[in-house]
Amino acid sequence: MCGSLALPSIAGAATPKPGTSCPKVGAVQIVSGKKFTCLKSGKRRVWNKGVAVVAKPTPTAPIITLDALDKDWTLKVALANVQTKLKSMSATNIYPEIIKSPNTAEQESKLEEQLLVPSMRLFQQYFAPTKFQVVMFTNLDGNWADQALAKYGGSYPFRLTEEISKWSSNNNLCNFAFATRSSAGMPIYYECTDTRGLRKWPNYQNPPHEYFHLVQQNLASVPIPAWLVEGSASFFGEAIGFATLKDPVAAKREMNTNSGYDFDPENKGFDPARFRNWTRTADAAGVAQIFKRMESTSVSNTVGSKHAYYSIGSIATEVLVAVYGVDGFMKIWPELAKGKTFESAFMASFGLTPDAFYKKLTPYLNKLY
Repeated sequence: MCGSLALPSIAGAATPKPGTSCPKVGAVQIVSGKKFTCLKSGKRRVWNKGVAVVAKPTPTAPIITLDALDKDWTLKVALANVQTKLKSMSATNIYPEIIKSPNTAEQESKLEEQLLVPSMRLFQQYFAPTKFQVVMFTNLDGNWADQALAKYGGSYPFRLTEEISKWSSNNNLCNFAFATRSSAGMPIYYECTDTRGLRKWPNYQNPPHEYFHLVQQNLASVPIPAWLVEGSASFFGEAIGFATLKDPVAAKREMNTNSGYDFDPENKGFDPARFRNWTRTADAAGVAQIFKRMESTSVSNTVGSKHAYYSIGSIATEVLVAVYGVDGFMKIWPELAKGKTFESAFMASFGLTPDAFYKKLTPYLNKLY
């Protein structure tokens, strides 16, 4: 026999009215912009009179210009500009050929592909190779890596066996990479991972970093100032590699600090606090001096690390991307490809000289830390 079951009404389920019964002390309902709370009054539980709920305004980004570089918003805007550009781009049919040593973990090669996908999508209008190669090896693969470099081609200033040994010493995990061209002219980059542990978040930036070097090579195969070539690769590596982290802004800023840990342009001796202190106190002349040194197109690992061109160049790039957007920033590469001087290419792309840019950048650097 079928019938209907009558359910008792639930106290408080209806719209709360001041003084009427409510289900449980502490219960809350928000109705028509008012927050009602269930309170105990004598032996009864009743709704209070309610208080107006004032919605917190959603923070909005200020207009970022070279004359108004907000400490809290400039990097956020730069990262947002990357994501906006990425969302506007369609999927690509570009796929890397990943060549991996027997010791390279399958999880590492899958992560490599995963981190390359947004890079290939973001820059497809500037670089859409029919094929490019990624050679992956580990801390245990010195001889294999040397043979791979000889087989697939490219250039590196040191034997990979020695470089792997250097990066893997003192319990450090091997995590270096470099972009080059194969002996047949194909875009290619090499990367070391480690069998003692999967890569940590700071190395999520490696694949998009090296991919952007391939983009650079395609657009302007000419000598490029150290701060621009490595700084821009670092920025896009961080912007893409850290995008899925809980706080990409904090991650990038931490990476900038870590990349500047041996900052020592005057050879005074190692001081882990020097980079932060320099950014806080450097005047326009001091900033220009460091950038002028980093305009050199000869990148030396020793001199370069002491000038923190990865870190300072990444910060300079974030400012340019925040102000001009991704496509606006990318204008400099074809200008350089025309054979223009760096100063002329910079002026044509951004409407001011590098020296004027360094001056406008100085107050922003002073506020970062």
